[in-house]
Amino acid sequence: MNTQKASERYEHLIDEEDHLVAQIETYNQMIESTLTYAYTNASNLHLETLKDVLTDIHHKNQQAQLQLLHVKLEKNTLAHRLKYANNSNAPSSA
Repeated sequence: MNTQKASERYEHLIDEEDHLVAQIETYNQMIESTLTYAYTNASNLHLETLKDVLTDIHHKNQQAQLQLLHVKLEKNTLAHRLKYANNSNAPSSA
């Protein structure tokens, strides 16, 4: 990958990271809101349905967390390559 394409990919990864962080924050807010709603309306709710809803949100949150981890890994390795692209003194890989 040439330096220009690597730089463009890096910028894309920054945008993707921002998007995933916003998604995760939203999932966390939805979980907290659902728990608060359950507290204030427990007598009117079907507990198993609420568990299903929370489980679905939690799974989506975990998927976004995993995607974010992969994006951060790619971004960091790409940043390393960009930093040492024109430098023959780059640290060697183990």
